[in-house]
Amino acid sequence: MSGLGVSFSAHRHWMAAMLLIGAGGCTMPNPAYVRPRATQPAPADAGSEALPSPPDQAGVSETRQPPDVAKPEPVDAGTPEAAGTDTDPIDQAPAPPETDVAQAVPPDLAPDSPPPTPDLGPPMMDMAPVDPRPADMVAFFALDTRPASGNRITSGANSATLTMMKWNDEAAPGLPTAAQSLEFDGTGHVRMTIAGMPRSQDRKTIALWFKATSSGGLRNLIALFNQAQGRSQGVQIGFNGARIAAWRFGADSSEMDGAVPIGSWHHVTYTYNPDLPLHRLFLDGVEVDTFGERPANGELTETLLGTYEVGKEMYRGLMNDVRIYNRILSDGDIASLARRP
Repeated sequence: MSGLGVSFSAHRHWMAAMLLIGAGGCTMPNPAYVRPRATQPAPADAGSEALPSPPDQAGVSETRQPPDVAKPEPVDAGTPEAAGTDTDPIDQAPAPPETDVAQAVPPDLAPDSPPPTPDLGPPMMDMAPVDPRPADMVAFFALDTRPASGNRITSGANSATLTMMKWNDEAAPGLPTAAQSLEFDGTGHVRMTIAGMPRSQDRKTIALWFKATSSGGLRNLIALFNQAQGRSQGVQIGFNGARIAAWRFGADSSEMDGAVPIGSWHHVTYTYNPDLPLHRLFLDGVEVDTFGERPANGELTETLLGTYEVGKEMYRGLMNDVRIYNRILSDGDIASLARRP
């Protein structure tokens, strides 16, 4: 009976122990079972889940590490999934589209293309001479076309009246093929009316083309003067024998001259600079003589071609392109009028 009591008591203690273990509060270990010492689990790899406790450690109180956030799988930067991923900003920046250099750069500016060559026009020797015909040219008579009727030629506000004149089908160099010239036979002349004529003492340029057919004594190509004022007022340009010449109005002989062939076309230019004073005479664009006396002051009221007075010092030959300026042409302009390269 006593043995049965001991056995029953032991069984009761064992049942109580099982109930305590089931309730999670083991206070009396089973003498028949010794639990092995718990070991610290090895750190889990980043991104892996924490392993569950083994069954024999159930009920053991321990601190569990929170699981790490899973690292997303790498995504190809070129795929749509790359948008919005938490990656390096440089990796997120879309690659610039490939550009075809031939399309982005104009052909004339492409790196491998030579720079364009500027168009400078034809060489100077092939260009037509400059024709200085500005607003300060007070008179211009081409004398290259016979008037349709009558004996009067107009040019702007100016006019010319022809007396006993002829026309010749030959013209000065550089004029159109069909151009003509005014012919002086020693009996005719031209009287010009010019608005704004420079005074005797003012700066001026006078130029014209001529082809003399005879020479001897004084002969007038052009004369600007005021008959009422007398000598030394104005200028006369013409010939003294076989020499091109210029002189103050009324002088007994030429004051500037230079040799000139008879029977061929030539260009003569006269300039006066009152600041020096200085008269200059050019033949075919080249200076041939100068003179330094001042003319008498006064208005120039008359301009004649072929003479300074009817029947006196009459010119024989052809004439074209008469010009009068109220300024002094440069040497370059004078050479251009003479059609020198």
